[in-house]
Amino acid sequence: RIRSSEVSVGHSYNLIDIPQRKILNVETASRNRISVYGIDEEPFFHANMYLHLQIPQVQDENSRSRQEIAASLPKQLKDDFLSLLGNTDDKKYPIYMTGPTLYTLCTALFDLDARSLSVIEGNPKEGKIAHVFRL
Repeated sequence: RIRSSEVSVGHSYNLIDIPQRKILNVETASRNRISVYGIDEEPFFHANMYLHLQIPQVQDENSRSRQEIAASLPKQLKDDFLSLLGNTDDKKYPIYMTGPTLYTLCTALFDLDARSLSVIEGNPKEGKIAHVFRL
């Protein structure tokens, strides 16, 4: 169960069905509000703001800036995605964060064709794979 009426928080979950090659993004909010978005061939990037759950929300400049940067970058190849996730061009609101307040701990790369999950340490543009899990 990925939602609870007992707490007042919001989340974004990515659910993956490897055999069906199906990916869903699920946004949840308090009072049992939920939205499910099917991700198909179009690349999908999600910062810390609701994209498809239609509820009032604080317009966070950090999330909005990262969402706009992601929309402007190429997203066709695996390296494009790693470059996007490692982007630090916007010094105030980088996608890949190195502090002093917010940090990117690691990056997870799901490859449905290879049926693998690669955990990348450091900036994903550098491609330092710490571990590969077979799915």
